[in-house]
Amino acid sequence: MFYKEKLEQLLNLPIKIIPPSSELIMRAAEMKAQYAISYADCFAAATAEKLSASIITGDLEFKKVEHIVSVDWI
Repeated sequence: MFYKEKLEQLLNLPIKIIPPSSELIMRAAEMKAQYAISYADCFAAATAEKLSASIITGDLEFKKVEHIVSVDWI
């Protein structure tokens, strides 16, 4: 099936999949309560914050959390 093919391709990319821990879920929920951004974007921001990583995006929603996490704009 198509989705299995895409999942296999995703798993072969040189990326690390980070499962959401209770800590990450709570931090994403806190961000969602404080900022008008999507819950999925909150997970990206919480993960970047935890790993001291940058978010690479063109999504302007991340301007709202730019003071919390580093954002590299494309």
